[in-house]
Amino acid sequence: MKFICTAVVSFFFLFSFSQEKEDTKGKLLASIYGSKQQKVINYGKSFMSDDRLFYGSLDRPDINLPPSDKELIEQTLNNYIEGSSFNKMNTLKNSFYKDVTLYLTGKDGFKQFTTEEYSKFFPSNKRGEVISIDITNDIAMAKVEILIPNRKWRFVDLFLLKKFANDWKIISKTATREASYETGNKILFVVSNTDYYVGTNIPTGNSFDEIVLAYKMFTEAGFNIDIISPKGGAIPLKYVDTSEKNKKKYLYDNDFMYALKTTKKPTEVHSSSYKAIYYVGGGSAMFNVPKNKEIQKTAMDIYEKHEGVISAVCHGTAGIVFLKKSDGEYV
Repeated sequence: MKFICTAVVSFFFLFSFSQEKEDTKGKLLASIYGSKQQKVINYGKSFMSDDRLFYGSLDRPDINLPPSDKELIEQTLNNYIEGSSFNKMNTLKNSFYKDVTLYLTGKDGFKQFTTEEYSKFFPSNKRGEVISIDITNDIAMAKVEILIPNRKWRFVDLFLLKKFANDWKIISKTATREASYETGNKILFVVSNTDYYVGTNIPTGNSFDEIVLAYKMFTEAGFNIDIISPKGGAIPLKYVDTSEKNKKKYLYDNDFMYALKTTKKPTEVHSSSYKAIYYVGGGSAMFNVPKNKEIQKTAMDIYEKHEGVISAVCHGTAGIVFLKKSDGEYV
């Protein structure tokens, strides 16, 4: 009898919960799980142990959440990129801990540089991008790519960062240089976050094959790749074949897989940065991407404002179905 009562109460709660308005839902969840400062346990695969997912699931973007460690680290690294690229001393110094160690190989061999020396080490026409971040509690490792296209140089900078109060600082850094034909021009890949065919329990995903083959072709041609999805973050993958040489190579490439784990949201990219947009296939491509207004606007801005190319493969063509030009005509 106790089990039956529990089941009835649970069913009644879930039914009532689904009928509530968003504000009421928020209050109810807050009363169950506590304030936003507290962690939220997994509830029906909707509310995970993360403040951001909790409030994000309520469709409440107006909630002012503190930046995550990843966002704070990205801010520090972007300060480093901007400061070193344009000799902005204050911006550069703000990314470093006061006793930072900067080790580089210069004309006189391997040596330690001061912040002032380092800021003058390279010309100002650099292009930088964060490749990966690995966080463990209050320490982190990060990798940044720096391109100097006119010299055909590519630098990979490795950083050790430490958290001080609510701020992250670079405490050590080194780098290596290699010849590169990367131009700094970019292509934007579009993928989906959808794990299951809508209304079913049948798994789906983005075609790993169609990501890898295009990625390999474009990067070998000198392009850099950014990847967006409607929600950002990790995406589901299908058709992963580790017997095929190229797929195996990229599957075990930490930087490549990091990019798939941390896809950008549409609001985090600027259409002016891209020469083309590429819609990846796989069953996931049919859901959440085609009618996403932000992705549509990005695609059409690339196409109309910046004379870029719109491309798609297989199921990815679903993404271009609703694209309209400024005159109202479909693409």
